Amino acid sequence: MKVLLDLNFLFYAKYSGIGRDLRNIFQMLAADEGIEITGMFYSASYHFKANYQAYSSRKDQIIQAAKFFHKACDDSYVINKIFSGKNWRQLPSLMRLFIQNKFSLYPVDTLFDEMLWREIFQYCYPLDRKSQIMRSDFCFSDVTNYHFNLNTKLPRPIHLNTKAFDVAFFPQVTPIRVSKNTRKLVRFHDAFPITHPQLTDPVWSSYFAKALQHCISDDSFFICDSEQARLSLLTIDATLEQRSTVIPCAVEPKIVTDEPTSQEMIDIINRRFSSQLTQQQLLDNSSTLDYVLSVGALEPRKNFITLIEAWKHYKDTHPTAQKLILVANPGWKADETITALLPEIQNGNVIHLANLTPEEMAKLYSNADLFIFPSLAEGFGYPPLEALQYGCPVLASDIPTIREICETNVTYFDPYNAEDLYDKLQSSFNVPVDNAAIAKFSLEHLYPEWQKFLFKS
Repeated sequence: MKVLLDLNFLFYAKYSGIGRDLRNIFQMLAADEGIEITGMFYSASYHFKANYQAYSSRKDQIIQAAKFFHKACDDSYVINKIFSGKNWRQLPSLMRLFIQNKFSLYPVDTLFDEMLWREIFQYCYPLDRKSQIMRSDFCFSDVTNYHFNLNTKLPRPIHLNTKAFDVAFFPQVTPIRVSKNTRKLVRFHDAFPITHPQLTDPVWSSYFAKALQHCISDDSFFICDSEQARLSLLTIDATLEQRSTVIPCAVEPKIVTDEPTSQEMIDIINRRFSSQLTQQQLLDNSSTLDYVLSVGALEPRKNFITLIEAWKHYKDTHPTAQKLILVANPGWKADETITALLPEIQNGNVIHLANLTPEEMAKLYSNADLFIFPSLAEGFGYPPLEALQYGCPVLASDIPTIREICETNVTYFDPYNAEDLYDKLQSSFNVPVDNAAIAKFSLEHLYPEWQKFLFKS
C-alpha cells in the first residue's frame, strides 16, 4: 500500500497536540513493511506558485528541492498571518485560482535526508528510530497553506495529483481534493471552532468551517481521536455516520531518565523561563523544588485564569506550600492570561516556562507533586495521560473528553468554579496512581487498529 502523509505540521507545530499525534502516526506506519510512505511538505508562502517542474535529471531535482526547502523554512514564521485575509496579494491569487487549480508533487532526493532529520525529525524521535523513519520517501508540493485559505473563499476546489498513492492522509481538515483512485483520510480532532466559538480565534473558526465543508463534500473519511470528537462531527453532519470512526491518539513511550538532581531541575527551570514574562527571577541553588505542574497553551480554552484564581486562594491559606509551574506557549488572546499571571509570578507563587524538550518535560512530570488540567474543552488531551504515565496524581476538568480518556484514574473538578478546584486541590496530593491505565493508548496497542482500518478496503 502506498500512503501519502501530510507532514507539514512537523515544520512549525511539532509539539502541539496535532503535531504529536501526527508524528506518532508516522512512526507507526513507518514501522510497517507492507506500507510505502511518502511524507509531503509544502510552503507557508504568500506566493501563488513557484516555478516547479517535473525534472527527470537528479541534478535538477536536487536544485529544485533545495530552493523549496529554503523557501519553506524561511516562510514557516508567517503561518499565523496566512489566515488573516488582509494581504494585498490575495486578490490576484484568487483570480489565478480560477484559472489554475491543479497542483503536483515533486520528489525530494535522499541527499536531503540528513537535513530533514536535523531540522525536523530529531526533535520528534529518539536516535534509534532514525533508520526506520528515514527509509520513507519524501516529496514537496507547489500547493501552499495560503492556497488552502484562498480555496475556502471559492466554490472551485483545489486538486492535488495523487494518482501514485492508494491513500492520502491529512492531520486536520484540509480543503484539497485528491485523485479519484486515492482514498482521502482526515484526522478529526475537535469541532471547537464551530461548537465553542467563544474559545476560538474567529478567523480560524471561519476557515475551519469552510475547510470542513470541503472535506465533507469531497467524500473524505474522518478518523476521530475520541468518541466525543466523533459525536461533535456527527452533530454537525449526521450523514457522516458511515464515513467516520474513532482511533485514539497514541501516547509516546515513557522517557526513562536518571533521577535528576536538584541542581539539574533548577537548571531546567532557569533555562526555560518564558521570554513572555521577563519579571521572573532565576532560582538560586538553595531554592526548594516542591511544585504542582500544569501544561497547555496561553489561551482562553485552557482556562488558566481559573487555575490562577484557585492557586492564589490556596497559597493564601497554605503560604509555605508548593509553587505552581505552568508550562505554556502563547496562543490566542494570551495577554488576558499573562495579565492574570503577572502578580503571582512577581510574588513567587507561579513559575512560567516555555519551549521545553520532551526529555525536560519527562523530568518535570516525574518530580511533580500533582498535575492540574483545567481545560474547558478538549478533543483528546495528552497532558493528563502523560502525568499518569510518570506516576503523578492528576486533578482534571470534569468535561466529557477527559472523562472518556481518563475514566476513574483522576480526580475531577468543575472547570467553571475556582472554589471547587481549590477544595479538590487540598485533597488530591498523594492519591494512588494506576499508570497501567494508559496502556490502551500505547503505540503497540493502537497500531493494529490503524492497520485493520487501512487494509480493510
